[in-house]
Amino acid sequence: MPSRFAEAVSLYQEILQHEPDSWELHYNIGYADYLMGRLGDAERYLTRAAQLNSTSPDSFFYLGLTELKLGRTQQAAEYVRRAIMIRPDTDNYHFALGVILKSQGKFPAALDEFRAELALNPGHKAAQEQIAEIEAASVHPDPAARKSGLPAEAAPTQR
Repeated sequence: MPSRFAEAVSLYQEILQHEPDSWELHYNIGYADYLMGRLGDAERYLTRAAQLNSTSPDSFFYLGLTELKLGRTQQAAEYVRRAIMIRPDTDNYHFALGVILKSQGKFPAALDEFRAELALNPGHKAAQEQIAEIEAASVHPDPAARKSGLPAEAAPTQR
């Protein structure tokens, strides 16, 4: 399947030469690059799509996912929040932000996002699992861990 994406990118790039300000072309190329794992290219095209159309939630969402894969969680959270601001009722936006916040150790905020996802999509198993995991980790036998607010595995240990 990646060869089909590469073929699509090549065709979109040909059209882009004639329509350089088409946010849709930039988005489609960036999205295909994201799916193929070409994150640098995805970031470049999705950034341009977002610049050309600041009301395209998917441009910001996939830009956020690209930043997450690049290890830039702060930027990832900002872009996904922007997508949510534009279209708050879209499946998986809140879940993705929850994953990002959890990776940053922001567990209460992550829980809020997973719960928001469940409000939109009650059958979202991964959101249910994330909530259960965070809630289970929040029961700390160690007072130092409770004070830190971190799940047990992330809390500092006393030695």
